[in-house]
Amino acid sequence: MTEGFAARLNAEYFGGRLTPAILRHLGSLERAGREPQAFAARMCRQMRDRAIPAEDFSGFLAWSAATFVPRLLPAAWNGAILPITTPGRHRQLDEYLAHNPWHPVGVGDRILDLGCGFPPVTTVELASRFPEASVTGVDPTPGRYLVRLPNGDQACFTARLRVLYFQPGSNSPKRWHAMYADPPATRGRFLASLRAVLPALPRDPGVAGRATRGGAVAIQNPGLEDAPGNLVFRQAGIGSRISDRYDVIRVMNVLPYFDRVVRDEARRWLHARLAEGGLLIAGVDGPETRHARYLVEQREGGRVVARELAFSLDQIRPLEVTAFFALHDDDPDIRTFSELIKTLRNDRSFQRPFDLRMDALQAREGFCARGTNGYLGGSPGGRGATRRLADASARIDRTLAREGFAELAARVLRRHGYVAWVNCVGHVAVEPPRPTRPGRPRSPARGRPGREMESRRRI
Repeated sequence: MTEGFAARLNAEYFGGRLTPAILRHLGSLERAGREPQAFAARMCRQMRDRAIPAEDFSGFLAWSAATFVPRLLPAAWNGAILPITTPGRHRQLDEYLAHNPWHPVGVGDRILDLGCGFPPVTTVELASRFPEASVTGVDPTPGRYLVRLPNGDQACFTARLRVLYFQPGSNSPKRWHAMYADPPATRGRFLASLRAVLPALPRDPGVAGRATRGGAVAIQNPGLEDAPGNLVFRQAGIGSRISDRYDVIRVMNVLPYFDRVVRDEARRWLHARLAEGGLLIAGVDGPETRHARYLVEQREGGRVVARELAFSLDQIRPLEVTAFFALHDDDPDIRTFSELIKTLRNDRSFQRPFDLRMDALQAREGFCARGTNGYLGGSPGGRGATRRLADASARIDRTLAREGFAELAARVLRRHGYVAWVNCVGHVAVEPPRPTRPGRPRSPARGRPGREMESRRRI
């Protein structure tokens, strides 16, 4: 029965209180396969663990889980991790690297950007932000060609003309369904466009170039077009024989794809490549660093110390699936993170003013506004709806930060026993709980922040 899967999630995580509209979206996953269903169940479990009620399950969040997720998970791409990047995605993290109190990037620092994606626009931005440092972009499956059709649809290919991924130029449901209704045919159209323009591209495979034919644009080595002189790329991945030591390692939107055994091995590999005093920043974020959560670690005295676990304000009442991105149930950082959000949402001195202000701002923006039934709605459809939601979310985040909600969140967390502050880019940060014996839960670090914590506030 189509609604069986949705009904189970509704009963288990929301006490049977989801709206029919939300259930219709979730019900469409009944035939989507095991991985999208597991993702949706994990998302609902995180909502329960964060104390997010059924009333705050927006129509846009449900639509995204049903429309985007099944087409972007590894199962849809023969197990491959899509190397999708977007301009400005890590911009706030770049600023964090510039201004953090642990190790601000300086002259001569060596930076490793692991999982730089394709086209590697965020790595190019990183190198441009820190011209005095040397930056190495690393990815296990580098692309060679980017093909963009006149309507904005695009696909990325390897040097052997194997498609890495494709996506529509618009996030409207109609465009997504049209592109993914017949994936082999879609691949064939892109490949035909690429083959038609290949003779006009440079013969040297190591240089950048672009050519146009029939309105389609093909770009060879797009990462090299605007690459500054302090940036190099390597084909490698976690576990590769990289003997260098780095002052900063950034690995975003990579580790959640792996189970705990692989993640632990990956962290040991990453830790071994940190220079003394070097930082490792690892986590998840969306476009323009929205829905960010990340752990910062530093090598000090020959060992690696966890410095802060940080998150953006939009994680407290998310409207997008990025906020819940996880492919495994065994991530202790997610459990700790959920505990932080739950602490804030269960504290009425924070939750009530936060929700009232969010309601007012969403109503003003016209996105996912709360209806007379008390539930958050969806977003208006039409071309560019997702882009407009992104712009609205950014304005809401700036307003909340300007009005002091990050400071309020940190103050509430301190009252509940955490060492908490607002970090240099306005994200809420806590001192990561210290692990106890294997198999035992972790408790929050206790104590009041002193002058050292105060120095970590927004600069």
